[in-house]
Amino acid sequence: MRILFLSFILLSIINGAEIATIEKIVGKVKVLKANELRAKNAKLNQILFKDDLLITYKDAMTTIKLDDNSLITLAEKTKLRVLHSKELKQEEGKIFYNIETQGKNTMAVVTNFATIGVKGTTFIINDMQEQKDVSLKTGLVGVSALEGEFEIHKKKEVQLSEYEKYKLAQENDFDNYKTKIEEEFIEYKKEFDLHPNYTISFNGNVVKENKTKNDINTEFEEFENFQK
Repeated sequence: MRILFLSFILLSIINGAEIATIEKIVGKVKVLKANELRAKNAKLNQILFKDDLLITYKDAMTTIKLDDNSLITLAEKTKLRVLHSKELKQEEGKIFYNIETQGKNTMAVVTNFATIGVKGTTFIINDMQEQKDVSLKTGLVGVSALEGEFEIHKKKEVQLSEYEKYKLAQENDFDNYKTKIEEEFIEYKKEFDLHPNYTISFNGNVVKENKTKNDINTEFEEFENFQK
């Protein structure tokens, strides 16, 4: 018994502090330990340590819990590296973050296109070859460029009188009417905030912001149900 206890202490020292625990597994999920060459099958209640890489395969999902009770769910074909209790690296794939309020401290999620600073919120990061975006449901996140500045494209409603809106609506179909009363503007920033019910998509440092679409809201519901 004493030997087992000493072995556990030694293992903890080698791996560092406990960062997360695997709460739910569906399908093929593996963990690649920082000091190993081959990933092994993940297990329920398995503890994740610094630099462990969590991997989901086709049709698989998994949820982990951080020490502050934040829940993070990985969709299929996703990789997440746990760097610290306040820092994660999403290497690829799609992840739903349900983060508890951080107070003055901020959690950071590092991606291949930006660093996301979180103080307590629910959001999805999608980092695939053909699609890179962040959708925020609740809370607030800060987005920081990895290099240089972002070229941020946003839309704002043009302030028209009721008569002007009515006239445009009579002369055009709905899509053209909507285009007329909205205009796009561009700003350059190294950092900016993303607000609830908006999605930002990335093409290098070019960022486009739009209201979150219904299909993404459906994804939020599916992830939330999976975490229950």
